[in-house]
Amino acid sequence: MENFFDMACVNSWLRYKGDCSTQNVPKKDMMDLHFFKIRLAQLLIIGKKRLADSDSEDERPRKKSAGRPGKIPLPPREARTKGALHLSEAMELPFAQCCRNPNCSGKSRVKCTECNVYLCVLKDRNCFLNFHR
Repeated sequence: MENFFDMACVNSWLRYKGDCSTQNVPKKDMMDLHFFKIRLAQLLIIGKKRLADSDSEDERPRKKSAGRPGKIPLPPREARTKGALHLSEAMELPFAQCCRNPNCSGKSRVKCTECNVYLCVLKDRNCFLNFHR
């Protein structure tokens, strides 16, 4: 079964490469097979609506490491622009977090509940809206 899935991935990647060359996409902008498989896995994982069930038996408690917490990776573009319910949540934090919208160096205490990232919501700069377009 694993071989069939791998063969389907490779066939899809070959089709992707053919489509890219037809559309004159530069080689440096095309995904290699490894990144294509990673991207496919991400899209398959987010394809189904995630349930916010904290009592899940599958979850194992994570060990807390000392020091600064790691950055949460940005969700793929398809996940943040699809018709999911992206709501802003004002967090009570002692320090504002860095806005995760590309090309923004602002700080924010507003977090997207679906994407789990902090984004600016200001009169002159609405990163929350721009991030989800």
